[in-house]
Amino acid sequence: MFFLYGPQAPTAFSNGPTTVQVQAKFMDDLMKIILKEKIDRIEPTEEAEKYWTEEVRKFWENSLFPQAKSWYNGANIPGKRIEALNYTGGMPLYIKELNQSLENGLQRWSVVAS
Repeated sequence: MFFLYGPQAPTAFSNGPTTVQVQAKFMDDLMKIILKEKIDRIEPTEEAEKYWTEEVRKFWENSLFPQAKSWYNGANIPGKRIEALNYTGGMPLYIKELNQSLENGLQRWSVVAS
């Protein structure tokens, strides 16, 4: 199950329909690979999760966003860990990251094929 228009995507800082369209195209391309390769299960590797969290944090920390106490970083919920919840690297880089994850032979994915 994939979560479109969710955390660690450019959701709060981009046009909603555009973001969903980009993510839906990624999902369509991924599903074509899954069917072609007869993949039963796919999930990001732990390395990929760490990589993406660091990418999100890298752009976030090079901005003024960490200075704000906002829902952008979870500061509006008492006791919640304050962290980068949105990708602020822009749509072009986000699209590039999505495409690279498919073009590299699913290198950042743990795959179980039948």
